[in-house]
Amino acid sequence: MEEHTQARPVSWKRKLYFLAYYAILPAAVTLLVSLGWYAVFHQSQTLTQAAITAYQQTELEIVRMAARSVNNYVHDQIEIHGRSDIVEIEQEIFRRFIAPILLLEHGDAWIYAPDHVVFDLSSDFPDEYRGKSMAEIFALQVENGASHYEEMTEAVTNAREGVGWYIWLPDKGKEIAAWTPVRVGERVWTIGLSTPLPEILESTGAARQMQVLRIMMSWETVGALVLLLAWVMGALQRQRTDLALRESEAQYRQSVENSLNPIFSVDRQGIIQTWTPACGRFFQYEPEEVIGQPYRKLLWEPDDARAVKAMLAQVWQGRSLSDQDMTYRSQDGTQRFTVSRLYSLRDPDGSVRGCTFANTDVTARVRAEREIKERRIYLEGVLAATPDAIVTLNAQHKIVEWNPGAERLFGYSPEEAMGRDLDALITNPGVREEALGFTSMALDEGKPTGPVETVRYRQDGSPVNVILTGAPIILDGELIGAVAVYTNITARVRAAEALRESEKKYRELVDNSLVGIYITQNHVLKFCNQGLADIFGYRSIGEIEGEHVRDLVAPESWERVDREVRLRESAQKDATRYEFRGVRQDGATFDVEVLGKRITYHGKPAIQGTMIDVTERKRAERLLQALNQAALAMGNAHTPKKTLAAVAATLKELGFTCMILLVDENQSKLSVEYLGIASRLVEAAEKLAGIKRQDILIPIENLDIYKQVIWEGKTIFIEDVTESMRQALPGFAKRLAGRLVEMLNLRTGIVAPLIVEGEAVGLLSV
Repeated sequence: MEEHTQARPVSWKRKLYFLAYYAILPAAVTLLVSLGWYAVFHQSQTLTQAAITAYQQTELEIVRMAARSVNNYVHDQIEIHGRSDIVEIEQEIFRRFIAPILLLEHGDAWIYAPDHVVFDLSSDFPDEYRGKSMAEIFALQVENGASHYEEMTEAVTNAREGVGWYIWLPDKGKEIAAWTPVRVGERVWTIGLSTPLPEILESTGAARQMQVLRIMMSWETVGALVLLLAWVMGALQRQRTDLALRESEAQYRQSVENSLNPIFSVDRQGIIQTWTPACGRFFQYEPEEVIGQPYRKLLWEPDDARAVKAMLAQVWQGRSLSDQDMTYRSQDGTQRFTVSRLYSLRDPDGSVRGCTFANTDVTARVRAEREIKERRIYLEGVLAATPDAIVTLNAQHKIVEWNPGAERLFGYSPEEAMGRDLDALITNPGVREEALGFTSMALDEGKPTGPVETVRYRQDGSPVNVILTGAPIILDGELIGAVAVYTNITARVRAAEALRESEKKYRELVDNSLVGIYITQNHVLKFCNQGLADIFGYRSIGEIEGEHVRDLVAPESWERVDREVRLRESAQKDATRYEFRGVRQDGATFDVEVLGKRITYHGKPAIQGTMIDVTERKRAERLLQALNQAALAMGNAHTPKKTLAAVAATLKELGFTCMILLVDENQSKLSVEYLGIASRLVEAAEKLAGIKRQDILIPIENLDIYKQVIWEGKTIFIEDVTESMRQALPGFAKRLAGRLVEMLNLRTGIVAPLIVEGEAVGLLSV
């Protein structure tokens, strides 16, 4: 027996067989495990790079939006408001635009000028670094382990937009950053965001996925090694096959029990037989709650049971299924997703007695995919619903997306537009060079465009005013296209042109009006035209605007003006018309007629109206009154001489200076018959002029006014007495008349004919 059991010598061929057999299998397993770990490493790198790229794009969009806001704000403060306190403006930039930016837990926002740091919110940013440039700061931080910062510092120093990573402290690891410059005139700032890579990976779920990959690969490696060990032990010690098998099964069960993936098994009736701790965490059921229950209890929808039943039918036939998408319901009603492997459980005789469900939780991934899909559907809906024209180009300048807004705006259907050159489609030679420049900026230089107002052309050749905004599309650092948004502003442009034309006409009407136009509020002149400034003796509008109404009103009229203003501003009286005595800039008073109405100006009650200088009209009214009384006096007189004396006396009592001239027999000349002036003044004027009034004969034909009065019987109003005298009197008589006009300060008057029996015998000058 011992001789029978003694091992026989092994031939060299068998030795070669065993060598090849036992060497190739371990090598193959080692190779597969190595390839698996390589795949895990490569997938981890891919997940990391994808997370970095997506986060950098998000950071870049944030800093771009912040940069646009900062640019508009700084331009408004410096260019429009004329501010020069840059340090204060930088503080305001920090409070308004940088401090509100919320990143992850240790994410930082910062602003650098080319030669100094403006703000850096990093908790580990030493105070002694403030005031230094980024290059100087990193040069000092090298002693603390900073590295890989050269690209970023060069970009910030030269105010270039970019993304990258650097290490500030080795303990923090890589920090992913994005930055963009803000230029306002000669001033440049760079706004940036940076976040530690571990936080990015954690927030995006990439860290979890990589952990799952490593754990799965670890278990697969352990399983492979265990299986290999079991196989070797079985081959070398066949007598211990049963023991080795039991040990292997025990180890496998332990690995299943400790697996992070939820694994359970069912018998051929679909009743749950085993339940791992991972199942408890995943489904939120304790073993005693589910073991002995049908698997249908775990499915999301009852209808899913038919699909699972079909899978089990294949397992009962001895097949294994992998990558099966399953949808489960946890005890709290949460929908959970897995990628599952179904394989059979066999009895010692080889018959299938059950099925194991090895599930990999992909709930986070499925939800992310759904969110991405929903986001895409949402964006497609936005593109379809937005009134703006949105066009997407590829890197070859060809149209690849053409939304309904573009079809409405330009008249081309998507079929007509797709694949065509955008600039050739919607421009004409007049604007093509400009359009090519914008497209080149986005597709060749990778820079955003606009917003800028420009003109594009529809399919029928008609122009359309638009606001153009464009941006490059960059994927994994590669520029793959661009998007352009066109907002139709034709109606707005036309309305603006019409408004400007209307404002121009209104301004011309107001500026050229001889009537004074004004707006007052709280007794202060808020607006007026040049006509009002002229009425009150001011050289320009700027001199009178802002004046208190009291300064323009004579004291004797202020009570009435104040009462009228208050009645209208308090809405007790809507509109009114009245007269008052105004005060010019030089202190002279004059008569003013005002027509005013209550309005709302800048949200508060005000008065808008017109003013007219009625001084001359008032004088004319008084003069006409005097003439009426003179006519009454003439009716009471009985002789020509008494008549003239009565007229002169009446006018003198009323405060008017008068002169009566009689016509000669030929009705060609006038002689001075009577002067309603104090005799001492007449004598003084005659002495100064060297002539007697009786020696003055005035040719009627010398002045149109006298011809109209004597020959046509008209009454004439004289606006300038001095000029009328200059034209009417002969040279020697001008001296006397000039002296009298100067002494009496005469300016205006009325000349009326003296008619006897239907014939003019002279004239009355008042």
